[in-house]
Amino acid sequence: GDMSQQAYGIPEAKLNEFLPNIDIVISGGAEVNMVKSYSALEEVNVGGTFNGLELAAKANAKHVLISTQLPLPGETPTGYRRSKEVAELLCARAQTEVGIESAVLLFGDINISRTPGSLAPDDDYIVIFLRACLTTGFFPKTDWAVSILCIDDCVKMISSLSLDGALDRYAFDGVAREVKGKLIDFSKLCDWLSVEQPLTMCSYEGWMNVIKAGAAEGKEKLQRVLLTIDAMEVELKAEGEHFRSGAPDDTLYGVDDVWAQSLVSALIGETVDSVEIDERDMTVGYAALAQGEDLTPFKYKLPDMTPTSVEVKIEFCGLCGSDDHLIVGDYGEYAVWPQVCGHEVVGTVTAVGNAVSTLKPGQRVGVGWQSASCHDCEWCARGDEQLCSQVGCTCCEGNKGGFADRMRISDSAFCYKIPDGLASAEVAPLLCGGQTVWTPLSEQ
Repeated sequence: GDMSQQAYGIPEAKLNEFLPNIDIVISGGAEVNMVKSYSALEEVNVGGTFNGLELAAKANAKHVLISTQLPLPGETPTGYRRSKEVAELLCARAQTEVGIESAVLLFGDINISRTPGSLAPDDDYIVIFLRACLTTGFFPKTDWAVSILCIDDCVKMISSLSLDGALDRYAFDGVAREVKGKLIDFSKLCDWLSVEQPLTMCSYEGWMNVIKAGAAEGKEKLQRVLLTIDAMEVELKAEGEHFRSGAPDDTLYGVDDVWAQSLVSALIGETVDSVEIDERDMTVGYAALAQGEDLTPFKYKLPDMTPTSVEVKIEFCGLCGSDDHLIVGDYGEYAVWPQVCGHEVVGTVTAVGNAVSTLKPGQRVGVGWQSASCHDCEWCARGDEQLCSQVGCTCCEGNKGGFADRMRISDSAFCYKIPDGLASAEVAPLLCGGQTVWTPLSEQ
């Protein structure tokens, strides 16, 4: 029935028919929400437990409360945890004052069944996290550990406890006790996922930069991670410290390879993200995911084409000292992570905006450090576009540069045709290092 209603909303006449046959009342239909406040969850999580206890009293039956695990060291109790804590106190009070026997089970993370074809729980924070990893192709290196319960084991436990009256240390005595899965190293999840879809391990900072970049593009699966990651980080870090401490593990249950196959199959089989992105708008570049990190292949969305845009299939790109400065953080906020450098670019035009008349697909072109200006100010009028206040840089301030398969720049005026007699590999460095030396020599 509906926990939020008295007698679970069961009509009195119907309830009276089977009331004498009720042995166990399970208060398990709570609203699990880590974002809502206590007051928003009180009616169903506290009031629902009261209704369950009242129903157990009428039936002279025992009562089981499905609650949630205690906060870990350093973790602030959520509104959900606080609502469950009050529910636990109700059970203890009902046990001592009214004699309603309750088994109070503080379950940890409960996840998918081992049964093939099962669906992943949509709001589970581990599932949300793993969906993000599959979406981005990256998995973070951490010192975390995770405790997961298979729903099958939870059902078996409640059934055994209800039938036998006790199971190990769990009993109908009103005492709240945690039920958690055996701790595993968090990277084990990456191993399981990578069997079906290979993932690249990266730093946690780099992983977060990838998540934020994708969330900014409107990817819902990545946006959901940002709502839960702070609390998740505190919990899994504390679990990792406990895991490495060597403390004895007295848990009854744990997940295994069969469970993992069920979870991975469910995640792989889910529909694509709600934001539909044309593959023609995607490219692969070599990015530093965070400051000072090595470059790694990174798939991302190209900027939308505008009337003045040019798309270039990149064939050569020089490596400049400024690229290194961007990667190691010497240019401060000019670097936006994931950072795709490269501004000595030579390639072939593959598309132009409808206002571009100087270039056409198939032409060989080059792009340097600057890729846009206003064309209206006094500096642009004098031919000193590099002094324009609206300078657009090819590979910084969030723009993705030439260490990639393709690139798009918004201003075709900064895309230059390359004479046929020049070798592309030799021309590329001239687009920055060459012109930087040539310009002052020619002007002086």
